[in-house]
Parts: sequence; C-alpha cells; structure tokens
Amino acid sequence: MSESGRHALDPRELARRAVAPHRPVLALALLAMALYLPSVWLRDPWNPDEPRYAEVAREMVSRGDYVLPHLNGEVYGEKPPLFFWLGILAGGLPGVPFESGTRLVSALAALLTLLLTYNMGRRLIDEQAGWLAALVLATSSMFILHATSGVIDGTLTLIVTAAIASGLRAREEGSPVLWALFYLLMGLAVITKGPVGFVIPAGVLLLTAFQEEGARGLRALHPAWGILIVAGVAALWLAPAISRGGREYAEVILFKQNVGRAYESWHHKEPAQFFLKVFPVSFAPWIVLVPSAVYGAWKARGSQKGERVALTWFAFTFLFFSMISGKKTRYLLPLFPAASLLTALEMRAFLSDSARRWRGLIPVGLAAAALLAGGLALAAAPFGYGAGLVGRLEGLAPDQRESLLALAAFPGGLALTVPGLVIAALGGWGLALLARDRGAALGFTLSACLAAVAWSQWVAVPVLDSVKSARPLADAIATVAGGDAPVLLYRESFAGVFNLHLRRDAIPVVSGRRRVQAFLDGHPGAVVIGSAADVERLRSRIPALKAFHCRMIGDVPVCAARAGA
Repeated sequence: MSESGRHALDPRELARRAVAPHRPVLALALLAMALYLPSVWLRDPWNPDEPRYAEVAREMVSRGDYVLPHLNGEVYGEKPPLFFWLGILAGGLPGVPFESGTRLVSALAALLTLLLTYNMGRRLIDEQAGWLAALVLATSSMFILHATSGVIDGTLTLIVTAAIASGLRAREEGSPVLWALFYLLMGLAVITKGPVGFVIPAGVLLLTAFQEEGARGLRALHPAWGILIVAGVAALWLAPAISRGGREYAEVILFKQNVGRAYESWHHKEPAQFFLKVFPVSFAPWIVLVPSAVYGAWKARGSQKGERVALTWFAFTFLFFSMISGKKTRYLLPLFPAASLLTALEMRAFLSDSARRWRGLIPVGLAAAALLAGGLALAAAPFGYGAGLVGRLEGLAPDQRESLLALAAFPGGLALTVPGLVIAALGGWGLALLARDRGAALGFTLSACLAAVAWSQWVAVPVLDSVKSARPLADAIATVAGGDAPVLLYRESFAGVFNLHLRRDAIPVVSGRRRVQAFLDGHPGAVVIGSAADVERLRSRIPALKAFHCRMIGDVPVCAARAGA
C-alpha cells in the first residue's frame, strides 16, 4: 500500500477530520453542561416564578388537561402553554426530578441559543466573532440567571433568535422552506409568551429588509401567507383553550396579559427609562464594551451587514420594551444575542490593528479589574463575616444558619477563598497583560468570567438553596400533619409554591381572621401557611393556633401553624 493510501486510511486522521467541523458545537455543549446543568440537580425551584411554572406543568399532568393551564385548581390565564409542555417532557426524562424539568428546558435553550449566536456571528462576520459572541453571551449575568432558572424568557429568547436567524437566511437564499420556518418559529414564540414572540423577529426582519432594499425588501418577506402561518400555529392551541375557558379566559389571555400590560399595566409598571438603569447590571461585566460597540456599529451600518443586523436587533428590541407600560428586567433577554454580537465586534476590533482598537483598552481593563477585585473580595469573605452577622438575619432556621456559617470556618471557607484567588489571579493576569498582549489579556479576562460562573453554579447555588427553597417547610408540614391533612394558604402569593412540594392540585386561599377561624372550625387539625408576620397576627386573635415550623424562604420568613400544635 502506498504512503498516501496508508495515511488516507489512518483511523486517527479519519477521526480528526470527522470531529473537526463539530468542535465548536462540542465545545459549547461542554461549556453549557458545566455552567448551566448543575442547577437541575443541585437545587429546588426558587420563589416566586419557578415553583409556579413547575406547578402549572404538574397540574396539567395531574388533571390530564394539556390545553387549559391551571394553577392551584384555578384556570391560569397569564401565560400560553408551550413552556409548560416542554417542562413536562423534560421532567419525564430518566433521572430528572419533575420539578426540575422546566430548568432543564432553560439549560438546553441556553445551549441552543449559544450555538445559534456562534453560527450567526460566523455567517454575518467571521469565525472569531462567532466564538467571541458565544462566550460573551455565556458569561453575561442575566443570561446565566435564566439559563439556570425554570422561567419562560430563556425559551422565548431561543425561539426568537432561531426565527431571526432563519429569516436572515431566507432573505439570502430565497428559500420558501426557510420562510415557512421563520413564520412557524414566530408562531411557536407566540404560544410561548404571547405577541412579543411575533413582534421582535418581524420588526427586526422588516427593518433590516427596508434598510437594504427599501419597499421591495418588505414585499419579499411574504407577509400575507406568513401571517397566516403564525395565526394558524397559535390557533391550534388558542381555539380549543378559549372554547374550554370561555369569555373570561379569552379576555385575560388576549387582552389583559397583552394589551393591558403594553398600555396600562397593573403590575410592574415602570417609566420609559427603566431599562437604561437595569441593563448595565444585566449585561455585566461586558456592559463596559457596549457603548463603544454601539457607536462603532452605527458608523459601519451602511457597509457591514453584521453590524447592521446586530444594531437593528438590539435597538428595536430595547425601544420596543421601553415603550410598553409593564416592565421587568428579564424582558430584555431576547436582545442579549444581539448585544453579544455587538460586543464581539468591539472585541474583534480591539484585537486587530484597526482604528477602533484603542477604544477597547479601558473597557477590557475595567472588566479585568472588576474580576480581580471581585475575586479578592470573595477570597477575603470568610475572614470578614461570622456568627455575629449571620445571627442577625431574622427568620433563619438553625439548618440555614449552619449552612451559611460553614463558609466562615475551615474547611468550608476554602469554597470561597480558593475560587476567589483563582478568579483574582486570572483577572489580574489579564490586567497585567493589557498593554503587551491584548489577545492574552482578553483570554484571561474571559477565563476569569468562566471561573466565576462555574463557582457560582457549583458552590454558591447549593448553599443559597437552603434559604430559597420551600421544600423543607413543606416536608415539615407533611411530617407533622400527615399527607391528607387540610392545608390553608394565607394570601394568594403562596399559591403554587406549596402545591408543588405537597403534590396538591388545590389548596384553599383565604385572608382575614374570621375566615381562617371558620376554616379551622370546619377542618380540625388544618395547617395554616403564611408569612411570619401574618401568622403572628393570627395567633394574637386565635390563641389555639401555634406555629410549629418557621424558616426563611427567599427574603420572606414563612411559618406553618396548627391549632393545638
């Protein structure tokens, strides 16, 4: 056999060639698994939204009703069902706790969003920009939070990103299949979180097409049959849901949750400048590069497609959410891939010899300095607090106090000191190399970010679970009162939280001393769950009511009480 023939058949060479094209996918998959999957198994759902969404999914299964969502036995009209369906599928996988299914959905959505962002950066700009954008997105603070939380916005971000990516490719290739996929994805986004799933991708594509081709570009989007696809996908669920839920459900899901939130929100109403205040923290630490990145993209928008698309996506989404009445910080998550692409462009310029190179010195230096300072603060934390500080936290149960105190003593303090020193070393090294080797400086800064995220997920999250989970209180209720004892929730805010852990489809919710007394008279041995302050007020009016277990859940001390306990 010839030399060339032997090399052609070399298994190692064949394996290398087979793996090489998939290295980005494999690398990003491993990164996402290390950063985001621990939360699926290392903690319980955290109040307020995670238990609520997990409970909606559980009640779908318990009731056998997958069309009309319910929460605590009542019709739940605040959100469409796609996220809950996905949570049911994920929670049914071997080894996955059902209540963690929605968090597994978020983790997988984060991975796919990273892959899409990498691919868009590679297609629109180049390979380096794709990698940088994916790493920036993976380490931005709010993206991490929602990649590890069982809430809807991460899934919405994935579908919106996929819709924009397919729409851009459809414009390039003119493929009817890609256009159909674009509108199909928007329909899925609508049954994930309402009309916003249509508005963002449609707005980005419309503006991009108009900038590039004017009115002719708008006609090429096939709006007539595209809107029919979106409406058809939504109607497949909405028509039977409204038929079952009636007029009241239709008014909530179609108008109150959409038109009401947009024009005159009754909940989370904020001024137009709200996102200017919260976005810098949400996109930390890379926010330091965003102002110069936006400026550079604005200057290059006429000649560079990557800059034009990323800037349009970022600006349109930011302005759209700023204009509506109801605002929450996480609403901005669908613009994070665009912000990451813009940041990657600035990093790319920082690493090159272009005229924009100098602008990255100060922002990258600030990011490295912040990581250095944060790492040192983390390393010093065990020496800066102790029993005196933790003991002043009202409402902590003994096990919660012990969990936190363990980080102030040896060997538990090493869980803060060692990672803190690693993060500080990487950040300091990046800062020291800033003037001599910009590529190495940026690499060490990114590595410090990755180390900080990994530490937060593997160490901080399990510790925080002791003061965020409602499971220990639910377990205490089940132990003291038994599985079939009547349970009463004092105030609506606890609906869903204890249903999930007690596996009960409906728990009565009442307020007021007389109604609680009436319930206790009719249900001997009933357990009342409420905030510590509410339970204390009830005890002053109902002497027989005694609290038997209290603990901090998030930032609220919560107690379980029982007559004669």
